[in-house]
Amino acid sequence: MRGLFVGIIVLLAIILTFSIYMYNLTSDLSEDLSYDLEQLKQQVERENWDETALYLEKLNKNWDRADAWWTPLMDHREIDQIDQTIIRVIGFVHQHRKEDALLEITVAMKMVERVLEMEGVGIKSVF
Repeated sequence: MRGLFVGIIVLLAIILTFSIYMYNLTSDLSEDLSYDLEQLKQQVERENWDETALYLEKLNKNWDRADAWWTPLMDHREIDQIDQTIIRVIGFVHQHRKEDALLEITVAMKMVERVLEMEGVGIKSVF
């Protein structure tokens, strides 16, 4: 009986450690994406299309990293929606469609915030 109790405690410790690690990773990835989107938004507002290419590249790189971590562990619909929004952002920026790009950037920022909220530890995420 004691072995079973120790096994359960070890299993719970592993699960808790993994959960904390994933939350911290999700938080870091969300912050990186939010920062990239904010920087891109500022460049689009200024219509500085040459600079936006650099920020798009950075956003795409960070999104690929986040997507690789989030897809196996989170709701695929949320991840797919963020992916589609980022694809639209890239398209609108390449076409120099300021208003459409700003709208999609704002939507992407909100979706990234929502992912962090959904993964947060608390009563809301349990129920």
